[in-house]
Amino acid sequence: HDKTKQTKIGRPKKYKPKLAKSKCKEISLNTAAYSKARKRLDMGLLEEVFNYSSKSEPKILWHNMETYLADGTYFQMQDTSQLRDKYFVKENDGAYPQGLLEVFVRQGGGQVAFFKIGTRHQSELELCAELIKGLNPGSLLIADDLYSCYAIFALAMQRGIHLIVPGKRKRGYTVEKEIAPGDQIVKLTKKETPKWWKEPFKIPKNITMRRISYNSPIDAQQECVLYTTILEDSIPKTDFITKYITRWDIEISIREIKTLMGINIARGKTEEMVFKEVLVGLTAYNMARNIIAKSVENTEIPPPREYLSKIL
Repeated sequence: HDKTKQTKIGRPKKYKPKLAKSKCKEISLNTAAYSKARKRLDMGLLEEVFNYSSKSEPKILWHNMETYLADGTYFQMQDTSQLRDKYFVKENDGAYPQGLLEVFVRQGGGQVAFFKIGTRHQSELELCAELIKGLNPGSLLIADDLYSCYAIFALAMQRGIHLIVPGKRKRGYTVEKEIAPGDQIVKLTKKETPKWWKEPFKIPKNITMRRISYNSPIDAQQECVLYTTILEDSIPKTDFITKYITRWDIEISIREIKTLMGINIARGKTEEMVFKEVLVGLTAYNMARNIIAKSVENTEIPPPREYLSKIL
């Protein structure tokens, strides 16, 4: 027994935990700390995480081509002076600023592979032209009739990218070869260079494409037309028609991105914060898509291979 230690006589006092005063108060609704933390997030790091989330394994190929779906949508921004100066809708009309989000979705997995944010005064085609440069040669891009543009055709061909787009507008052409009824190789002629064109190479005067016509499944009297840069006649016209029908996936993806991921209205008050917000939202969307893709890898009853080869 250590006699040097003095002990108090009687029962020891009951232990009482001591908590910091801040822990005893209600949680503050002030988001200043959260906002400061978001500003410290490095943009390069967010882009790296997004790029990692956008990859899909295994790759689903259609006639040995990776397939992407293109579309654009507008989203609302906060009414701050910085955003209003660049992203205004119409000058002095009092509307909230809006951004244009252009995405390329990877078909099969559903991940957003590439995206670009523009203003309400830019064309979707201008943003599409920038994103096409990120695709690997030999990739396939499917888009709606807005993208049925001579300049986009020329750019895709120059980059070694394939396209399938509808031809709803009347377009002059010269038939060079008849593959089958309603399946032709045609020559298109340039009319004018669009205002948004910024590419260093000159658009050629003529390009050769494949024109496919068929009766609408809804109205047999209505003729539908597809244009594609794929000239190999080993791929039948029915494959192109079936493939284009799957473009509807992008409409569902756009709705999910805007509503489920909350990108319909950006909360950031500066351009940098809006970009970070969109990056995080798209990364979260891709992660969810990757989980969905993994969950069906080992299903006991897979779809028939013949069906997959045509639809995917």
